[in-house]
Amino acid sequence: MTNKTISLLAAAALMLSASCTSEKGGLPVIDLAANVNAENTAKIDSILDVRLVLHPEATDSTLIGSLDLAGIVDDNYFIYSFDGNMMVFAKDGKCLCSFDRKGYGPGEYGSYASPMADRATKGWAAFSNTQPKVFTYTMSGEFTGCDTLQVRGIPTALGNGWVVGSNSFINDTISYYYYSDKFLITDSLKTGMLYKVFREYDGATVFGPNISSTGNLATVYWNDTIYDITDPAAGLRPLAAVNLGTLGMPWDFNPAQNRDKVDSYIDASVYSTATRYLVWMKYDHKLYAQFYDRATGSLLASISAPREKGQPYGVPFSFNGSTIYLTPAYYTTDDTFYFTASDATMSELTGKEDSNPALFAIKIK
Repeated sequence: MTNKTISLLAAAALMLSASCTSEKGGLPVIDLAANVNAENTAKIDSILDVRLVLHPEATDSTLIGSLDLAGIVDDNYFIYSFDGNMMVFAKDGKCLCSFDRKGYGPGEYGSYASPMADRATKGWAAFSNTQPKVFTYTMSGEFTGCDTLQVRGIPTALGNGWVVGSNSFINDTISYYYYSDKFLITDSLKTGMLYKVFREYDGATVFGPNISSTGNLATVYWNDTIYDITDPAAGLRPLAAVNLGTLGMPWDFNPAQNRDKVDSYIDASVYSTATRYLVWMKYDHKLYAQFYDRATGSLLASISAPREKGQPYGVPFSFNGSTIYLTPAYYTTDDTFYFTASDATMSELTGKEDSNPALFAIKIK
């Protein structure tokens, strides 16, 4: 990232020093400051259930350089590859359909979009990254329409509708807007939280929270608190405090201009299921995947690995007697976190040189 870049990054790219537990009214506390020193959990196989749920077939038309899980509908996996293909795979890995709608012709979304599975139609919704529009397609790629969105941004699925954060270019205050399955705004929630904005003479660098959603639940992690934003009528509801101690990024620290110092602070993202949190964390040249109980804030399992040249990117999990390195797919269901294994990892695991990346499901037993 340069100082001319305008970008919205994951919530945990910036942190304030954590509030004391008493200041959070007795909320459960996720103690990241203490747990960056946690040893890898022993006998992890007795705690975590790690399953291979999708290994897409590798054919000339289904090669995937980097797997982006866009959603799961009726046991079909919607995959968006960074070369622009939208693909749907059955759980046995067979490709049901594959198509590309980049371009500027009829039914095409332009150069850049964020396609997602549309739960309401069981097809696709491709949200343009350059204009406030959404392009919709059937599962097999038939164009079904284009709608203009009232708020520019990339929504997250919430039930059969969507939730999206406000435009940081217009206002520093964070608000959330709720779309119906027809992409019409039904409600909004003004939070009082602020984006972190570094303004420059020719633009700005912006940091803000990511939305984690599962079914009808939506949460965000910002500064030192995890919030529920599911119901705008209920307001911004704190769920847990996050203790960063002295390892939280100061408010005036710009990671984009201080890359050599970023690793001195905790950089974490939080993803939710109905009863657990996954914290994906970077600190002191290490990666961490930590699982927490939502009700108590207690650490259930921790796995970490150094970030070293030549080592696979990710954290090590045990699978069928082998060690595989996984990274979060940033998609959850009521009781499951999803992770991806690289094509190199799967080639080593399967013994087949030309392999696609794969998707793993992880549950707490």
